[in-house]
Amino acid sequence: MKKLQILLLVALTIILAGCSRKNLEVFRFVNHEINIYVGKQEAIDLVYGEYKKDSEVIYTFSEEGIIELNDNLVTALMVGRVEIAATIDNKKFAKMIVNVIPEPIASMKINSPDTVIVGQTINFTVSVLPSHLSNEVIWSIETSPNSNSAQLVQVGNNATLKGLIGEKNASEFNDGGAKVTVIATSVYDPTMSAKKDIRVKYPATTSVSVAAPTNELVLGETLQLNVTINPAIACPVVTYQSNRPTFATVSSTGLVSTPANSTNVGDVIITVRSLDNKSTTITITIVNPPVTPPDEADE
Repeated sequence: MKKLQILLLVALTIILAGCSRKNLEVFRFVNHEINIYVGKQEAIDLVYGEYKKDSEVIYTFSEEGIIELNDNLVTALMVGRVEIAATIDNKKFAKMIVNVIPEPIASMKINSPDTVIVGQTINFTVSVLPSHLSNEVIWSIETSPNSNSAQLVQVGNNATLKGLIGEKNASEFNDGGAKVTVIATSVYDPTMSAKKDIRVKYPATTSVSVAAPTNELVLGETLQLNVTINPAIACPVVTYQSNRPTFATVSSTGLVSTPANSTNVGDVIITVRSLDNKSTTITITIVNPPVTPPDEADE
């Protein structure tokens, strides 16, 4: 019985010793791997295990220039990945990975007027959050296979936009001008961008005038009208309307003609109107073809 008790005591001692060894902390970093934004700081902590906590620790880096370490405070200097090795006796080493990553841009916004007049220039600025990150961008215009947006404006590298072509129909005029979408793509983080719709609008028309080589139109022939818009940079789009379409009609390009087989003669008033409702008129007289005198030889 006594021998059995001794054996049990020995076994219990061995078990307790094993548990004690398992519970011993080893020399290691608290974190195996951390991520830090460029320019930020973070403390890294060691578990000293069998060493004294006031022991001098020697740190080495797998690559220089990515981080800076003062005491246990890591400062992220540039994007990269570095392994930190710590040792006290050059026999046992603790290692951890520090990933230095760029701080993400949370949001971007383009600040500018909503409209640019043809011939004029507007300026852009870009706001980013967090505000301490770079707001340097590359400017571009959003295009599509059926879009002429790239022809509407000229974008400068100095964050300017010049209007070149404005509204081309009544729908665009009523919308405030031709739409162009400006894109700002971050240089700091090319995956981030912002967009803004800008309306390109012609300056107001001050007057419309119309002329023709002659004010008479012979039945069966055509007559081209010539329109002048002031100022010259105003919208060139005009509409034409005949007050007597059974006498003469006018195309979208200002070509006046008489209906087929028409015998109607007389005055026709044609109204020329700009998209912003400046108008003028011209009177064209429809006449019969001249009568050809018979040949003297046939008399």
